[in-house]
Amino acid sequence: MRLQRGYVLLLAGGAIVAAGLAASLYYVSEFLSEIERTGVHSIAPRDSFEVVQGIGGTQGAYFVAFPGYEENPVAATIRVTDPSGDTVVEREIDLPFYSEQFAAQSAGNYTLAVLNSSSDSAVQVSAIIGDPETIAELVGTSTIASSAVASFIVMAGIAVLVAGGALIVLDRRRTQKMKQYGDLSDLK
Repeated sequence: MRLQRGYVLLLAGGAIVAAGLAASLYYVSEFLSEIERTGVHSIAPRDSFEVVQGIGGTQGAYFVAFPGYEENPVAATIRVTDPSGDTVVEREIDLPFYSEQFAAQSAGNYTLAVLNSSSDSAVQVSAIIGDPETIAELVGTSTIASSAVASFIVMAGIAVLVAGGALIVLDRRRTQKMKQYGDLSDLK
């Protein structure tokens, strides 16, 4: 039964992928729950929502999440302005959440504005801005790390599935050659 190893790898790979997906779904839902605890705000069509926060260091960060993204895909513009009103970051996004660090040229109050680009539907948003350490604490770095680990588990499971499929193909070719030449010693 030596030639059945590919099927064993397929089963193991499937189990690893299933476990990774389950863990990933769990941690993503935990992650989104933490984001929603920061406060969810509704933005009317072609309107905006602003968050103002003091940043004292040389780096700032923001995080924007759209809790209702699955039911209502989002097209939004994110703009960060410094204390003098100059634009530091401006991005068009259409993702369920987005985060980015930026250089804070001076200490003071930075403004994160989320503009709803849609002309026909309101969007739900949860947004925070501040020092990178503060954002990491609010968002929950451990949940992000756990979600990343779960994603790597899924990738490992896919790799095992591919290896199992390759072994099945190789074993079939080997079996055919063995039968062709009359060597049946490994087939019992």
